[in-house]
Amino acid sequence: MKVIFRTPRMPLLSLVACLTAFNTGVTLSADLHLGIIDFAKCQRSYYKTYTSRSAFSKLRDENSSEVTEMRRKLKSLMEEQQAAGQSQKQGELSADGLREAQERAGQITSLQRDLMERESKANKELEEEASRIQKELTGEIYETASKIGKELGFDLVINVTFGLNGVPAAISCNVPEENNITDRVIQELNRYAPKGWSPPENSED
Repeated sequence: MKVIFRTPRMPLLSLVACLTAFNTGVTLSADLHLGIIDFAKCQRSYYKTYTSRSAFSKLRDENSSEVTEMRRKLKSLMEEQQAAGQSQKQGELSADGLREAQERAGQITSLQRDLMERESKANKELEEEASRIQKELTGEIYETASKIGKELGFDLVINVTFGLNGVPAAISCNVPEENNITDRVIQELNRYAPKGWSPPENSED
């Protein structure tokens, strides 16, 4: 059996997903029992990927709706302020109108500040949620692959998906197809999927 390993630096997530060691102190040798897994396919075919994506989209839409409403209100105030400015230039702005314009100027400044803070908060919230979801999905797939790999007696399971610049971190050579645990991992992951659920057709892409 011949295995070619790429050894450049790689992001931690890719490294974690790349090699799963089941026996402490395992060293590379011709006697290693190797399995392979398509980690990306597992994630695409996992029902929680889609339920998590749906929940994330809902959160994003809620944030977007709130920010959009704030922008609409700000635009309306600024248009009113512009009209008041034109009236003032033409000498048509009453004392009450001038007072309202001054109050509106304060509202615009306050709303601009609130909008910037809300956008920053929304972006941070979405980034943190996306990171949490990815970490959770990766952890569950990793644990399932580890469990199945142990049951099958593999020393290592090599992920042939992730790597630097889209190049797999490990290239498997002459590894029997029966050592590919991808479909078994997907089946186990989807054991508790909602009734009637099945991976989208493009999950094979």
